[in-house]
Amino acid sequence: MKQINPSIIYPIENWHVSETEFDITTNQRSETIFTVGNGYIGIRGCLEENSSELENHTLPGTYINGFYETAPIIYGEAAHGYAKNHQTILNVPNALPVTITMDGEKISLFTGKITNHTRKIDFKNGLYERYITWTSAKTGKQIAVTFSRLVSFTRKHIAALKIQVIPINFTQADITIESALQGAVTNQEHEGDPRAGAAFSGQVLRTKETIQQNGILGLVQETLASKLEIASGIKHSMPGEITQKTDFWSEKWYFDGSEPIEITKFISYVATTENNREMLCNELATASSLGFDTLLQEQTAFLTDFWETADIQVTGDDALQHALRFNAFHLLQSVGRDGKTNIAAKGVTGEGYEGHYFWDTEIFIFPFFVFTKPEIAKKLLEHRYSLLPNAKERARDLACSGALFPWRTINGEEASAYYPAGTAQIHINADIMHALKLYVEVTGDTQFLREKGLEMLIKRD
Repeated sequence: MKQINPSIIYPIENWHVSETEFDITTNQRSETIFTVGNGYIGIRGCLEENSSELENHTLPGTYINGFYETAPIIYGEAAHGYAKNHQTILNVPNALPVTITMDGEKISLFTGKITNHTRKIDFKNGLYERYITWTSAKTGKQIAVTFSRLVSFTRKHIAALKIQVIPINFTQADITIESALQGAVTNQEHEGDPRAGAAFSGQVLRTKETIQQNGILGLVQETLASKLEIASGIKHSMPGEITQKTDFWSEKWYFDGSEPIEITKFISYVATTENNREMLCNELATASSLGFDTLLQEQTAFLTDFWETADIQVTGDDALQHALRFNAFHLLQSVGRDGKTNIAAKGVTGEGYEGHYFWDTEIFIFPFFVFTKPEIAKKLLEHRYSLLPNAKERARDLACSGALFPWRTINGEEASAYYPAGTAQIHINADIMHALKLYVEVTGDTQFLREKGLEMLIKRD
């Protein structure tokens, strides 16, 4: 199907979202659209190569649902009951960077001649693919580069990036590929509007330990204030020349251009309370032994099962059909499925609203999952139940009985700095109970109602 409405930004396709031309002025929007995630990890659809020309037109970002930094909320005049601390989802180490050079020329969208550039996501297998056909302005040599990216739905801590380089009109060239893990990352500053970014500036992840083990290159880092810890690492499908700098690892390979090149970069993020390093190494070892194709097969099977109950089919409106599938896919990518996390206002696509969970979950998002994947809806209720002790404490702070769930939160504490549109929005309690009622009506799960739901119902009033 072709684009039929000039107001539609991306071509209308049954099972894809794609773009076939690169527009630097709308690149940040496309980075959001082409995010891939699994409800835990979210990786924006950024270009793999670093280019100075992209400055102010890109927002490199990888996010972990529920991983955050805190900072005091500064009021002109505070009062009892005001929220005390910001909670902000963090940009974590960037595992995307790949630099390719040919005969000393860096391959990017701003050098040489580009005759093809495409980004797309396939909703049936969750695969992000980017195609480039690049011709040297100096030598006329032409190559095709493909980046294939996935974040595993079945392996919570795993992502993978496959790099393919194909010579088109030559049999000899000096080709180098360098793949990096960049740990010195920062968040976007909000410039007066906390909905748009972080309330702090600079790097807030401090490297405690580096990892170099069995081909694994990694970092163990801790936040400055919240003291949460994350391990990030990469492992490539072939050994290369390793470079280590502060908060940085890279691996480099040299080729003669006589045949196609393929390298897979396995990526892992583990943000738990203990054994981060050990779990990271185990995850990467397992993923690399399975290989990219097996990860993709697992991904396809998972999404086949999802679409059996989640696909809404319409006739006579191709744009609506495309939008329904795109939105269902992004909901799945964004939702926490472990009972410990929820779904942020911007999912795992960016830093807007600081990665907070709102009432939007229960009123707008929960109904989709309760009718398509009720096991996910149950996990969202379990997450709210896990916050009940915080909600009870919040009610006591405000001299109220029962429990008051937070309007905006990641860790269970209220994080809205604007009292009238935050703490005062006590309908959040009713919203959660509405979701509980809907869940029991749809599923008949009275056991959950007895064991957890009833306590929330009684305490919220």
